This record gives sequence, C-alpha cells and structure tokens, in this order.
Amino acid sequence: MSVETIKPQIGVSACLLGESVRYDGGHKRNGFVTEQLQTCFDFSPLCPETSIGMGVPRPPIHLVGDIDRPKAVGIKDPSMDVTEKLEAYSYEKAESLGHLNGFVLKKDSPSCGVHRVKVYPGQDRQPLRKGQGVFARILMQQNPLIPVEDEGRLNDAVLRENFINRVYIHAEWQQLTTDGLTAAELIAFHSRHKYLLMGHSQAAYKRMGRLLSDLSGDRVDSIAVEYFHELMTALKRTVSKKRHVNVLQHII
Repeated sequence: MSVETIKPQIGVSACLLGESVRYDGGHKRNGFVTEQLQTCFDFSPLCPETSIGMGVPRPPIHLVGDIDRPKAVGIKDPSMDVTEKLEAYSYEKAESLGHLNGFVLKKDSPSCGVHRVKVYPGQDRQPLRKGQGVFARILMQQNPLIPVEDEGRLNDAVLRENFINRVYIHAEWQQLTTDGLTAAELIAFHSRHKYLLMGHSQAAYKRMGRLLSDLSGDRVDSIAVEYFHELMTALKRTVSKKRHVNVLQHII
C-alpha cells in the first residue's frame, strides 16, 4: 500500500458520532468529526460506560478522590462505584486497540475525558480540573505512542493539525512495519519526514539523525523501535511560526 492510499483507522467516542449512548439518553454528535474527519479516517466507535453494562439512560457518574487515580462513582448515589469495572474494561480494551492509529474522545467525560476533567477531592470541596477519564488514562498509559485528543481541543487549528499529522505518521509507520522494516526503508521514511520533525524539535531531529548513522547487521529492528518512540514523542510538540521559519531556511 502506498503512502497516498493509507486511510488511518481511529477510535471515536460513540456519542460524538450521534449514537444515543449518553447517560441522559442523548448524544453529542460533533459535526467536524462526522463531516470532515470521516473523509480522512475510518472510525471505530466505542463507549466504555455502556460496554460495562451501564444502561441508557443511567445514573450519571463523576470522579472523586485521588487526582492520579480517582474513583468513578454515582453523583446522586456515591455507593454506586463502577471504578473496577471501568478499569478492567479499559485494560482489556487497550490491549486490543493497538492496531488503531489514533483516538478522538469526549471531553470532560469521567470515562473518556483526556484533559482537565473535573475530580472532586473530597466532601464539600471544589472540583479540580486536573484529571483524566478512567478509560482515557489507561488507554494512554498502555499505548503511549498512539495520538489521542478530545473533540474540544480539535477546535484549535494548531492542535487539530498536530493531531491529524500524528495519526497519518502513525498509520504510515504501522503499514511500513507490517512486513518487516529494512534499513533502506527506514532511511527513506526519515528522509520523507525529516523537515516535519525539525519543525517540531530540532534537538530530536539531531538525535534521530545520529541514531540512524549505523544500521549495520541486525540493529535495524531495535533502532526502529527507539526511532519511532523518539519520533512520536517529538511530534506531540506543536509547531510555532519561528520553527516553521527555521525549517524553511534549512530548505533554502
């Protein structure tokens, strides 16, 4: 499959696709996701809460306790604790979703929220917007190189471009490594993306150039693993106008 024909597959919170899986029986259909992203990506819908047997409609839950590993309990009935079920589902699902190239998840959700999810640290205390949904947290821990965003941040043009770029790079690498990666293919891959990489991090660009300086013998596979980790970590950084100018000057 050529680079031009790659159509990445991403996981998407089912409610963003218009599926009525919300606690109130509704959905949160997102026009950008369903009308624009769908032309670029194939979707794999998921909803952690309905997947563990919570009905539609259902009592709403929120996060309480430790910021790093909060419990998911009922808002009206705190004795309804679904933390263990959500965590068990999340670990099992995270292992089976490694073939996907990215995720767009529902913002603020106690299961799917990626950034600044409310966590209530204790009784009568104000919530802190420092948490992550149970599923999102475990998904990213188990698959740290897969791009993950919430739909709210995709309204930002810079973050949106960054996410889409990373999804395509992830898909291209996955396709490239399916049948085994040769030294020549690794060098060619780096050559195609070196200026993109430089725009995100010149330091990473230099480190990865040194990494590829010796691909002799049976070193290709181990170097490829290290290379891809370095690449996806660097691409998380957004590109500023100053970095764009620096890349253009190098090209000239």
